[in-house]
Amino acid sequence: MEQFKKHRTNSDNSLILVPQAFLDSLEATQKEILEKLNSTTKKESVTGEYVSETLAKEQLGKKTTWFWEQRKKGVLPYVKVGGKVFYHKKDIIQLFEQFGKGGQDEL
Repeated sequence: MEQFKKHRTNSDNSLILVPQAFLDSLEATQKEILEKLNSTTKKESVTGEYVSETLAKEQLGKKTTWFWEQRKKGVLPYVKVGGKVFYHKKDIIQLFEQFGKGGQDEL
C-alpha cells in the first residue's frame, strides 16, 4: 500500500484508468462551458450570479488597474475562465459598501 501512495504522488507521466462514463461527463461539461463562453458578449455574464470584468468596469466606473489591485490584495475574489475575469455580484457589492458606495444593485 505504501508503494501505491508513493507512486500516486509521483508525477512521472503514469497512465491512470478512469471509467468511460466519467470521461464522457467531463467532455460534456467542457463543451457546455465553451458554448456559454462563445455565446457570451463582453457585456454579459456567464451566469446570473457572476459578472464579467468588462461589465463591472462599465457599471462602476473603475478601470482594469483598480480591479487588478483589488484582486492582488486579496480583497476581491475572482474566477478566470478562458482568459476572461468574472466576479461574483455579492463580492463586488460588498466591496463597494465597504468603500461607502452602496447601492450597486444594477450589476
